[in-house]
Amino acid sequence: MNGKKYNVLFVEDDIEVRRNYLEYLKIIFNQTFQAGDGITGLEIFKKEDIHFIITDISMPKMDGLSFVEKVRSFDHKVPIVILTAHSESDKLLQALKLSLIDYIIKPISRQSFKSSISRALSVIRKNFEHDLIYFFKDHKLESIREALFKNDEKIILTKLEKKLLFYLCENANNKYVSQIDIFNGVWENEKKEFNTASVRNLVKSLRKKLPNNTIENTYGEGYKIIIDKIENSTNKFKKLN
Repeated sequence: MNGKKYNVLFVEDDIEVRRNYLEYLKIIFNQTFQAGDGITGLEIFKKEDIHFIITDISMPKMDGLSFVEKVRSFDHKVPIVILTAHSESDKLLQALKLSLIDYIIKPISRQSFKSSISRALSVIRKNFEHDLIYFFKDHKLESIREALFKNDEKIILTKLEKKLLFYLCENANNKYVSQIDIFNGVWENEKKEFNTASVRNLVKSLRKKLPNNTIENTYGEGYKIIIDKIENSTNKFKKLN
């Protein structure tokens, strides 16, 4: 297994377990990050470029379920593996609703650990084959992880800000996107009547998280996003080799 293009976050409160398996993860991945509770894990995930998460369920301060729920609130695609004890079957049922790629029953066997990592790497590689990266000056938007970065520091977007940003990027070939089209694209599954103020306020809040003049607007026509370049992640990694 070779994951040297990717970074992993291991969240586990048992120091000995963490130490043993981190040594193995360091052989496979580019960078390994560790945390002993969900709060620290979430801080690392928001700050660092994480491609894969392994987390225990039972931890102090913030348990694994709460941690994964927080991650899923703004990243729906990062592969996650849960570590759980036999006695935590009720928690595991909750965890399975959070789009996990696997779970491992404790005590952890080397074989199950290796199998889960192999599965995660397959998911990461498959996803990155179709990933687009949009660049705006010192910002970039990675579609596979639905994440915006400024100089490699992750910027937290609300659900609607994220939907608006992707909608504008996906329609960047159009001269301008009208307010009604934006409204239908962003609020498509919500029972909400068209409101120009909602669109204007959302654009205003998104603009604060992007470089100046990234989103242009013309009265009567709508909004347009200015993208410096678009890359496929496969090409990006080829450049790093």
